[in-house]
Amino acid sequence: MSTAIRSIAEHPVVAAWRALSGSRGPVAAVEPLRQSERSTVYRLWGAVAGGRAVVGKRRKWADLKAERVIYERVLPHFPLPTPRYYGWIEDESPGHSWIFVEDVGDQR
Repeated sequence: MSTAIRSIAEHPVVAAWRALSGSRGPVAAVEPLRQSERSTVYRLWGAVAGGRAVVGKRRKWADLKAERVIYERVLPHFPLPTPRYYGWIEDESPGHSWIFVEDVGDQR
């Protein structure tokens, strides 16, 4: 991923979110939540209607596959509140993907 980011619009997580959602609306801020060798997680403030935030996680495709299955096929069958799943998209780096879910703050 690029280390020379000049604006929020050029940030890789914002580009992935826009490619997935089709949104061209402004993202107010990008907040790094976790960065490690295995994954990178960001909060995108103002990414959805009402100024709500979305969380974008970037990992190797193989590592995100199980999480994607849980959001797409398992959680919809439970009568519990769950974060909204917005989807996944392949990253420009081969073998990596992004997954996007509703930001629920500190709730578990």
